[in-house]
Amino acid sequence: MAVATARGLRVPAVPEELPRSPPSCCCGACAPAPDATYTAFREVGKLIRTIQLLRHLSDSPLRARVTAATNKGEAFTSLLANLVIFHNTLNIADVVREL
Repeated sequence: MAVATARGLRVPAVPEELPRSPPSCCCGACAPAPDATYTAFREVGKLIRTIQLLRHLSDSPLRARVTAATNKGEAFTSLLANLVIFHNTLNIADVVREL
């Protein structure tokens, strides 16, 4: 049904109730359920993670290797941080003169 306006133009009437889209949900309860392949791979990932954790807890040489690798990485990161601080505070020419 069209409605006449002051200038004589016809504009379609707006229905009383417009169709609404479903409300968006922030908690994920309205999301569609994941398919079976996704669920299976998620469960396999949980299983692999659990096996690795149990291996880590029960294998002393493995823990020593992981600790050594972690310490090496942290030492390298500390070295880089110190180089950045050193570079920002001192002039390289002054360091070379002192050598």
